[in-house]
Amino acid sequence: MAEISALLGKPMFPWQRYTAGVAGEVDPVTGGPWYQTVMVVVQRRAGKTTLIPPAAARVCGQKDDPAVAWLTAQQRDSARRRWLDATRPLMALPGVRRKVSHSFEELVWPWGSAFLPFAPSEDVMHGEDPALVFVDELWSFSLPQLELVQAGYEPAWSVHPG
Repeated sequence: MAEISALLGKPMFPWQRYTAGVAGEVDPVTGGPWYQTVMVVVQRRAGKTTLIPPAAARVCGQKDDPAVAWLTAQQRDSARRRWLDATRPLMALPGVRRKVSHSFEELVWPWGSAFLPFAPSEDVMHGEDPALVFVDELWSFSLPQLELVQAGYEPAWSVHPG
């Protein structure tokens, strides 16, 4: 992911390269992600958002395996702002474009991959097949709220590695 980040014009700090390397490890037996959940905890304004674009590009950039990545935060507006920050560098990739319609936005790749923001509620992702989900500002969720959000995406990972 460090190479993707540099390609996007935002080289990573050493801690970001290390974190991205560990988070992106692949299980040699299944070929899927080694870790289902990766939690990054650092102080404010330390560069957590810098990890999002290369991770989304790595997952969505596989032409032979179109995928969908999702991002949320403590509120729909916060999720959208964080998503806009994360998608800005991705717009420089060939063929990637932002689609916007009334109350719906997504970043799409020519082969069908997409990166979308979502409101932090339990029903938004039911029936979806996410390859990657970012939950930003995890500290702001109560445990019951977090469990409801996770209930929306974790069932898909029983049949698709996320």
